[in-house]
Amino acid sequence: YLAYASYSTDLVAGQVNPAGPMWNMFLYDRTTGASSVISRAYGTTATVANGNNNFSLALSRSGRYLAFRSAAANLLSGVTTNYAGGSNSSDVYVVDLQTGTMALASRVPGAGVVEAGYSNGWLRITNSAIVLFESRAANLVAGDFNGQSDLFLFQADLTPPAIAIGAPSAGSTTGGSIAYTISFTDAAAIDLTPAKVVLNATGNAGA
Repeated sequence: YLAYASYSTDLVAGQVNPAGPMWNMFLYDRTTGASSVISRAYGTTATVANGNNNFSLALSRSGRYLAFRSAAANLLSGVTTNYAGGSNSSDVYVVDLQTGTMALASRVPGAGVVEAGYSNGWLRITNSAIVLFESRAANLVAGDFNGQSDLFLFQADLTPPAIAIGAPSAGSTTGGSIAYTISFTDAAAIDLTPAKVVLNATGNAGA
């Protein structure tokens, strides 16, 4: 793979640029010759994110994990921006290029998916998805009062989210209602808006 930043608006088939030309991260597969959008809006395949993504990037030696900096606020579902934009709006994201799962590395601990911002500078990632990055944010760890840039380590959990559906309720009759128990391994990473949820009826009665 070759990861790179580009200002182009037509590198990927069907590429959508809702905010006009912006810097975005792309991945070039040297085997197939195709490029794909890495800095894409959550839940899409070719819609670029709503902020510039040309700050810096790092690819693991295995070629599986990519870390990059972004000023976008729609790379993940439910992300909260914790700053006023401008030069302080850069954050560090990690993506598993095999599964497409993404995580926010420069996040405020214990506060959900909240961007810390102020994360400009040096960036590296290992084959085990451990990210080493530079940030001036004071809320990444407790007791950071020096007001200076520091180096931080983040172990990314890139396990793909999953949905498990339990067995239907007993005693259901033809035309009656059936109840199912649905559980999630990472509900925040699954888009459950009505337009995205489709129930497919399969199988035969009594099966």
